Amino acid sequence: MNDNNRTEENVQPEKIIPAEESVQTEGDAQAEGSASAVKNVPTNAQAKEQMRFPLLPVAFCAAVAAAAASIYFIVQAFSLQQGYYGDRWYEDTSRIGGTLPEVISFETGSESKSAVSDRWNYGNTPELYAFSANAAKDAENYYLANPADENRLYRISVLSPHESTKLTDLQAENLSVLDGRVYFINRYTASGKPMGIYSIGTDGENLQFLLEAAVRNLQIVNDWLYYISEGDQSIRKLNINDRREVILEEASCESFQVVENDIFYISEYNEEKESGKLMRMNVDGEDKTEICRIEDSSQFFIKEGRLYHIEMETGYEIVSPETGELLEKHKLEGIISSLQFEGENALFIDRKDDRSIAVYQPENSKFENLSIHSVQWFCLFDDLIIIVWNENATELCVSANRLSTGETVGLFR
Repeated sequence: MNDNNRTEENVQPEKIIPAEESVQTEGDAQAEGSASAVKNVPTNAQAKEQMRFPLLPVAFCAAVAAAAASIYFIVQAFSLQQGYYGDRWYEDTSRIGGTLPEVISFETGSESKSAVSDRWNYGNTPELYAFSANAAKDAENYYLANPADENRLYRISVLSPHESTKLTDLQAENLSVLDGRVYFINRYTASGKPMGIYSIGTDGENLQFLLEAAVRNLQIVNDWLYYISEGDQSIRKLNINDRREVILEEASCESFQVVENDIFYISEYNEEKESGKLMRMNVDGEDKTEICRIEDSSQFFIKEGRLYHIEMETGYEIVSPETGELLEKHKLEGIISSLQFEGENALFIDRKDDRSIAVYQPENSKFENLSIHSVQWFCLFDDLIIIVWNENATELCVSANRLSTGETVGLFR
């Protein structure tokens, strides 16, 4: 039995004889010997004190171990801004609308335990989900729908950007990467494969066909794929593990974004009037609530608790996703496409100016042109811009442009 569980009742020292109850035998020698023996036997109180003493090192070691475990998990909580935890990579999730792995501490009796809970895992950034998601990124690679090769899926090494590998002959759209797999939509049957949702390992192995259907706006959060069915424009979700499909909203929907337990979406959008309803429901398709009316375009994304709504010909506005209250309104020059953010700065494709990339600084309303033209689309990761230009797609030019230094590196052609 463990020393920590021993109680006063089961302490049984050997032959504890109280001095006052000792029996004297005949003869002085015998009495003297008995008295001597009694002197060397501890009392009940002394015995209990002796038994308590050996427990101190055990208790001390347990306390030290518990303190070390607590320090370890606290360090993990602060060090998980970006990197591996176990076998999973965590990005700085302020970029992807989620939360960092949450460190939970609790006590059970005399034991102290800790657990790490990663509640929200997203397959791409909210900005890219709003603009077709032609690229995605994990810790080691970028994944790209290559327009120079009919949008087939390629992998580009982060550390060696001149190295690229084709992962599949399928044509890929709406990319997400999570837990070592790339998820995408294949719209074409020229390869002999049906259109629908696929996934493939980041090493190019183990291609899986998940759903045969015409879909768009594919997003992944944890174990669920979310998308709009092109047949009835309903929002649906598909479980990655058991392939169970659930219809969440039967009304016609134009766009949506999943944010933790909620789905924000634009419903009943009228293209002629360029107007629709911004709605919210939970990920089970319940508690549907209208937030506000949306005018102009149906493109939006939610980042750090603020909803960015793109107005194609005027700029963008920021509203509260909870109340629909207008928080900020920014006027941009040109016709906007692919709005993304680097800190407070907004980057977008100006379709009026030869599809060049422009940078807008809201603090002083200053514009800067990056002198990169004919941009088909671009994707912003961390402080890198992954750019694809040449609209004819006869040649692929991808650049990693560091905003801090202005350095431009051609990845491959």
